[in-house]
Amino acid sequence: MNSLYQFTEIMNEMNKIKTNISALQAIYTNVEARNSADEALIDLFVSQANDLEAAATALKGITFGG
Repeated sequence: MNSLYQFTEIMNEMNKIKTNISALQAIYTNVEARNSADEALIDLFVSQANDLEAAATALKGITFGG
């Protein structure tokens, strides 16, 4: 299974992202309010997350040609 390494790496990175999202939630709840720069970065994050979702979904449509 040649893809196992890639799936492991992706899942490790996803766990890091989840941890950072939790940290941001704590910051915005207990430390400081979001500002316009935060809002822009959140919008960028959402856009990139949507792109990743589309790319991951597209993997289901790939058929082996070799």
